[in-house]
Amino acid sequence: MGRGWALGCAMALSWSVWTGAAIRDGTFRPRPSDDTRLPAWKVFPEWPPGAMRRELYGDPSREPSFMYVRIPVGYTLPFHWHTAIERIYLQEGTMESQVPRAPRQVLNAGGGLVFPGGRAHSIACIGTRDCLFYVSMTGALDIHWCAVSAASSATRRHAWRRVGSTTTATRDETTRTCDHEGR
Repeated sequence: MGRGWALGCAMALSWSVWTGAAIRDGTFRPRPSDDTRLPAWKVFPEWPPGAMRRELYGDPSREPSFMYVRIPVGYTLPFHWHTAIERIYLQEGTMESQVPRAPRQVLNAGGGLVFPGGRAHSIACIGTRDCLFYVSMTGALDIHWCAVSAASSATRRHAWRRVGSTTTATRDETTRTCDHEGR
């Protein structure tokens, strides 16, 4: 039994080293069927045009959810807040985030962000690659737009339109001013 057990361990170790090296070297490629097992990419209706999401768990409009989100380089999501806690893990690209009255923070692939419920924030995809990130919401994905200004509330014109590779805002709506805690 000792010799068979040792041989089994050696084979398992060899297999794990080989597969790990294949992944690191980029020789491992998912099969085309792997992508078809994931939900389809959908337009992200709550966000400006250009954002796409792949819902992995839950219905974002009604309950806690997990999803992948893809936004193009130059895309900016203006200041807003959610009732639920939002967690972001950036898989690809470079993202910039900001909270009111604080300097912008750059997030590289492999980094993460957590925004408590009610905390105003904005994000933008910067750099040379589209941003692909994982989002986890602890409740329904509601989005409340807010303005960073001295006024208590204001009507802002959001112009969500593509200008080259940049997405900027297009609809009128009343927004609240973001204070240092968000809402």
